[in-house]
Amino acid sequence: MSTSRRHLMAGLLLGLATAIAGAANKPCQGPAYRQFDFWIGQWQVGTPDHTVVGNNRISAIAGGCALLEEWTGADGGSGKSLIVYQPERGRWRQLWADSNGERTDRQGRPGLGGMVLADPAGPGRRGRNVLRAVSADELRQLEQSSNDGGRTWTTVFEGIYRRLPAQP
Repeated sequence: MSTSRRHLMAGLLLGLATAIAGAANKPCQGPAYRQFDFWIGQWQVGTPDHTVVGNNRISAIAGGCALLEEWTGADGGSGKSLIVYQPERGRWRQLWADSNGERTDRQGRPGLGGMVLADPAGPGRRGRNVLRAVSADELRQLEQSSNDGGRTWTTVFEGIYRRLPAQP
C-alpha cells in the first residue's frame, strides 16, 4: 500500500474512532444543555401593537452543543449569534453581530421566569435580554438597559415571538 493510501486509511480510522468515542461519551446531553430548547424553531417577531419587525430562526448545531440565531429584520437588516453553554461556569454565552455594526458578548442563566443574557457586570450602562416562553408557540423577549450598573432596568424593546410552521 502506498504512503498516501496509508495516510488516508489512518485518517479514516482516526475519524471513525473519534466518531465512535463521541457517540459513546455523548457530549452536550445533560439537562443544562436543553435550557434554551424552547427557543429552537422559526419565529415571526412583532411588537405589542402587532407590528412585525422581523423573523428569527434558532437552530441547534454542532450535535446539540450550540445554537445558531439568524435574524432578518423587516427593515432589511440582519444579524447572527452563536450561543453555547459553558458547563465549567454553569452559564450560557452569546456572541452577536449584526449588519448595523452592533456586537455584544453576553452571558447568563435561567432567571426572571426565563433565560437572561446580560453584558458583563460593571459600572455604567449595561444591556440584557430576557426570553420567556409563554406557550410552545409564543415567546416574549425584553431588551433592557441599565445606566446604574444593573441595579435598575428599563425595557427598551418588547418582542413577541410567534412560531412559524416548520419548513421543509
